[in-house]
Amino acid sequence: LLPESVVPVQVPRGGHRLPQVPRTAPMPFSKAWRMLSETFPGISEPYVRALIAAAACAEPGTGRPAMILAHGPSGSGKGATVSLVNGLLGGCEGFDIQIDGIEERWLRQIGTFISRGAKYLRIPEIGKVHRLYSHLGKLLALSETVTWRPLHGVDIHTPFRAALIMNSLTPPPALVESPEVCRRLRSIRLATTVPEWNGRCPLGLPGWRDQSAEYGHAA
Repeated sequence: LLPESVVPVQVPRGGHRLPQVPRTAPMPFSKAWRMLSETFPGISEPYVRALIAAAACAEPGTGRPAMILAHGPSGSGKGATVSLVNGLLGGCEGFDIQIDGIEERWLRQIGTFISRGAKYLRIPEIGKVHRLYSHLGKLLALSETVTWRPLHGVDIHTPFRAALIMNSLTPPPALVESPEVCRRLRSIRLATTVPEWNGRCPLGLPGWRDQSAEYGHAA
C-alpha cells in the first residue's frame, strides 16, 4: 500500500516511468507555468488549463466526454498545445481521428486510441468536414462507454476516458448554431500565432516532461 501522502502516477504500458510526487509538496503553478512558457513562448494558459480540466473530467470514464473547440489562425498552437499537454499527462502519442461516414470505422478509431491510453481525441480542421451538419449525431451520441469492434474481432465496451478536441480556423456554423452541441461544447479562441516550437524540445513536444526531473515535477 502507498502512503497517504503519495500520488501514484499512471503511465501507458511500456511508456516512461515518473517518480511518485508527494501531495504535500506540489510545485507552485506559477513556477511550473514559467518553465513551460519559457520553452514554448506564446502558449495559451487558458487553453492549457481547459485541456487539463477536460482530461480530468474524462479520466473516471463515468460521463459524456468533454468537448473543446479551439479556433484561430494557422500557427497559433491549436494542435501543438494538445500534443504538449497530452505528453504532460502521459497519454499515448498519435490521437488524431477523422469523422467517418461509416459508423463502425468511426467507433473503431475512437476505441483503438482510448484503449491505448489516449487522453485526447483530436479532430483537426473540423470546419473543413464535408456536410458537417449530417455528422453532428455522431458527436452527440458519444457517451460514457464506446462500443467498437477491432478488425476481425468482437464487440468491445470501453469506458470513454478521453476528451474530444476539435480544431478549426473559425468556429464552424454547424457546431455553434446547434443548441444540442453548444450545451456540451466549450470554445476557446487563439488569436495570435506563436513562434515555431519544433526544435525547442530535443524529445519533441510530448517529451518535454522527460527532459529533466524538474520538468517532470512541473508536469
